[in-house]
Amino acid sequence: MDNAHSFIGDPILNPLMNVVLPRWNASTNLFADGSALINQSFVNLVQTFGQLGENSAALDGANPAFSPNEDILGNIRTNPDLGAVEFLVLCETVAVNN
Repeated sequence: MDNAHSFIGDPILNPLMNVVLPRWNASTNLFADGSALINQSFVNLVQTFGQLGENSAALDGANPAFSPNEDILGNIRTNPDLGAVEFLVLCETVAVNN
């Protein structure tokens, strides 16, 4: 493929180990992962196996002109990452005593 905008790099995804497929269990009325709704099961899969690693080559690698405004989980994309899920940095809240 001849693509001037292509690049090769490791997305640093979690390994696909112990994947629980969203199979419905009629006796428990739950999916195999314990979710009651297929959306919950899907979100669990995306969050576990679709998140980019902290030093991924795919971070901020997408062209905003060709990227949706939100990722597959509804997170806003400002500098879009390659892939369906935007990498989010979680901040820890620290209490300060005066």
